[in-house]
Amino acid sequence: MKLKKVLPLGLAIGCMVFGLLAGSVSAQDYYIEKSIETLVDGKPMDSGSFLLKTWVKNDQVRYFNERDKDNVLIIHMGQDKAYQVNETKKTVKEVDLKKQFAALEKEIQVSSKKTGKTKKVDQWDTYQVILTCSAKGISTEMEYWLTDAIKVPEEIRSKMAGYLGQKKIVEELNKYAGYPVEIDAHMDNKKVMVTRLVKLEKKALDRKLFEIPRDYKKEGEPEGVTSKTPKPQDGEKKGGTAGQSPAGATEKESPVQGKKHRR
Repeated sequence: MKLKKVLPLGLAIGCMVFGLLAGSVSAQDYYIEKSIETLVDGKPMDSGSFLLKTWVKNDQVRYFNERDKDNVLIIHMGQDKAYQVNETKKTVKEVDLKKQFAALEKEIQVSSKKTGKTKKVDQWDTYQVILTCSAKGISTEMEYWLTDAIKVPEEIRSKMAGYLGQKKIVEELNKYAGYPVEIDAHMDNKKVMVTRLVKLEKKALDRKLFEIPRDYKKEGEPEGVTSKTPKPQDGEKKGGTAGQSPAGATEKESPVQGKKHRR
């Protein structure tokens, strides 16, 4: 049974991370912070909740998972590149996220319905949409609580989804107006994870957040070989649009967590 539950848990994290990122990017810079709490038998795990932080500037995205303090994920969508940067070991590894999630994208099936239920989430009035993600015969049910009070453009959603195996989820969420401020994941009729929006700020971000340090060793290269900071394409200079979550995730490695899930 443990093996059967691996995929839905990873899928749940991916759905929630991306759900809170979806529609959150425009020509402006964004900083997004959300909390993720895992539950066992309806009770929070001893490890408690953790924060997932996302910075978005033009066609560049930076993810940081509080549970993986050594690593950050940087995506340069204009160049179709993604990098896992270990700031402790001072290494950088190029990762092919699209290839990593290609199989999942083929397997996943998504359906949704608006239930008519409403509730107050912090200061927001929200309505409920149930989205069901299934793969290999196993389903994860997600409660999306959306608010019309947060109006953020959606220009980059499809582009970002291509890196996280979330194209079908994006297409489904596009049917509904509003922005998700809470997402609850259910398995076997039990709530197993809750993601809430903590902060969403439109503010100028330093371009250095998205650069690959030149002095970091590139994984797989001989000693003495360091990384080269990619130069932004014309569309990435000043202006343009940008994209995660996260992050659709598998048990092997979540692009936003950079390590195996321990659920």
